[in-house]
Amino acid sequence: HMWELHAFRAWLVAYLTFATTGALVPSGNTALALWGSVLLMLGMPSSIIGNEIALRIGRRRQLYVVMGLSAALALVFGAASALPFGLLLALGAVYSTFVTADSASLTAGAVERALPGQRGATMAMHSLLGFASASIGPLAFGAALDFGGDAAAGSWFAGFAILALGVACGPVALMTILRKDDADERAKPDPQA
Repeated sequence: HMWELHAFRAWLVAYLTFATTGALVPSGNTALALWGSVLLMLGMPSSIIGNEIALRIGRRRQLYVVMGLSAALALVFGAASALPFGLLLALGAVYSTFVTADSASLTAGAVERALPGQRGATMAMHSLLGFASASIGPLAFGAALDFGGDAAAGSWFAGFAILALGVACGPVALMTILRKDDADERAKPDPQA
């Protein structure tokens, strides 16, 4: 989640600049920064709404769906630089809401699953690991641009593919972490029996 979120935040305005000019050159167009801010602000309510949905359908299901759709949208958004700007913004708005829709669910899940007396330590590790990946995600995106050139649509797609790969690892990590709990739950005797 943090890998994708912080790389998206770091590179969004640059991507909008590339999509409108075909290069990363100063254009003096401050409207692109404004549009980037609007897209990013959609994430604030999305995080809260995402957790509310998780309370209704189950946290795991919500996280699997949101992370899967976010990975797919990263690929679509990364391939969309040639779209008319209005359509690109609309697609960016949808993608932006999915980038953060898992945030509150992940944090609430970490608190919920913490052992008694270890919530502080659990949240410390949650934050440490999250912000470590948040510092690497933007670098990985930038490396894709350096490798292929920031004036190539394929390089921008590669950057967003790196974001997709990162968030797609989320469901795999959750399944791995929760596998033991699932086995323990199946081993419990049925109280109705």
